[in-house]
Amino acid sequence: MFGRQQERAVPYPRREGSLRQLLAAYSGPHRAIRPARRSGTVVALAIAVDAFAVLVASFLSTRSTQQEGLAVPSAGAIVSVLVVWIVLLEVRGSDDPTHLSPETIRRVVGVAVIALYAFIAASYLTHGWLPRRWVLLQVAIATPVVMFLRWSLGAFLRFATRRGDLRRRALIVGDAESGERLASRLTEDRGVEVVGCVATWSSEPAPGLTFGEGLQRLIRASGTDDVYVTSDVARLDRLHDIAHAVRQTGAQMRVASTLPEMCPARLDFETVPGATMIDVRPLRCKRLQRFAKRALDIVCSSTLLLLGLPLFAVVAIAHRMQPKSERGSTLFVQTRVGQGGRLFRMYKFRTMTADAETSLSLIAQLNEAEGPLFKIRTDPRITRLGAWLRRWSIDELPQLWNVLRGEMSLVGPRPPLPEEVERYERAWHRYRLDVPPGMTGLWQVNGRSSLSWEDYLRFDLKYVESWSFGLDLSILLRTIPAVLSRRGAS
Repeated sequence: MFGRQQERAVPYPRREGSLRQLLAAYSGPHRAIRPARRSGTVVALAIAVDAFAVLVASFLSTRSTQQEGLAVPSAGAIVSVLVVWIVLLEVRGSDDPTHLSPETIRRVVGVAVIALYAFIAASYLTHGWLPRRWVLLQVAIATPVVMFLRWSLGAFLRFATRRGDLRRRALIVGDAESGERLASRLTEDRGVEVVGCVATWSSEPAPGLTFGEGLQRLIRASGTDDVYVTSDVARLDRLHDIAHAVRQTGAQMRVASTLPEMCPARLDFETVPGATMIDVRPLRCKRLQRFAKRALDIVCSSTLLLLGLPLFAVVAIAHRMQPKSERGSTLFVQTRVGQGGRLFRMYKFRTMTADAETSLSLIAQLNEAEGPLFKIRTDPRITRLGAWLRRWSIDELPQLWNVLRGEMSLVGPRPPLPEEVERYERAWHRYRLDVPPGMTGLWQVNGRSSLSWEDYLRFDLKYVESWSFGLDLSILLRTIPAVLSRRGAS
């Protein structure tokens, strides 16, 4: 599939070591491993997906206008529209067309606005060569179709990457601790194959061989696609050596920053003599964005509460049919900490036995989670009905009432327990309380209950630092397949 590489990386005894050790691990009679460069394949697939989306929108627009007896454009005009869309999407669409981030959504919408103005101008200048009704309909359909198909392509490519079909190989240059931390993130989150970590710096990795020459040999021998440089070795003289070596091999160089994860739109780069400065703009939530978020919460929560009444009745009946020892009340009410540290009563369907909270002390020693969390993979307190409700996240639907009341939002950090907040060790742990907690969030679409305490914090803080209305829409779109796939459900 996609020219899957049959050659595998030669195993080496240590993940980290000096350049000399890694060169020795990859030296020998074996053939040099070819890089897994996938950028050309991804770009070609992205162009094909965009073209298909535009053609679908053009076909639907043509059918609709024909049924209404209105004028439709010629085949030549439709081809011209297709070319304009593809050029705009490739130039302004996104650096990574398969990742449906808020930045990508913003850029695709921007492309749609530009295309709309261009097509309407062409309609006026050519006296109806592009009918205005057709143009409005085509742009309105093409915009969401492009975003949906790009998301679908991204999901498929992530699946192919995890299988190894499009996996990229990475070499890390940095100390052992930061290198291992970065390697675990690249492996778990991106499906990257880390071929090694140059953990010690040596100006002469082998007799008569400079560091740059040795790095070139290692990149070629290991089939490296990307070279990641951690911040601890990002000195000017070292970066010049590494950049020159990487440039000679055709690989890509990436410098890891110690900044927390945040929206790229907040970052600007400025060069001063001898250094590159990163300007981090403050996160300002515009009044219109806050209004849009609250309006979305009210409309969606009220609508889903009304539509979900039959389901709520079925759950209540099923709950009453359970044995008395497992029954308790249908709704489980628990105190949680909301925005600004305010306490509120959060509602869920009961999924555990009636004495679940009183029996917690009896199984506390079985806790498998880190930090202030309490999780057991096979919790004996969960009922059969509760396990099914949790598997499909139905137990969380009563939180729509919390959303309607303004105590929660559809999207936000995970709502913590008061005892969790009391055990926060650092001040920045409380930053997740700066925004309303949510029914879903980055933690939901990136693993749900399978995440560690550190991952919960990381995703919550990333959401706080990167919040935008577009990010909320992106998370809501990703929540549906995450729930349907039951990935990470407990």
